[in-house]
Amino acid sequence: MSISRSLTIGGRTAPSRIMFGPHVTNLGDDDRSLTSRHVAYYERRARGGCGVIVVEGASVHTSDWPYERAPLAAKCGPGWRAIADACHA
Repeated sequence: MSISRSLTIGGRTAPSRIMFGPHVTNLGDDDRSLTSRHVAYYERRARGGCGVIVVEGASVHTSDWPYERAPLAAKCGPGWRAIADACHA
């Protein structure tokens, strides 16, 4: 079995068995939203052959500021959509 073979899990099919694990990128804007840099970053991983990409976490409350440029979940909707669209293109 090759890691480049597709993998079906729960009715969804990943184009390969290569998984990209989550980590902090610090690519966000000062307003804590996701940026075009995030989109390009994850898109490169998808184009490079990753079949499953787990994106970084986001703070769920404005008082949570654990490190610089941590995404804030309330501001991430459009960014997550852009990342998903880029990775599935």
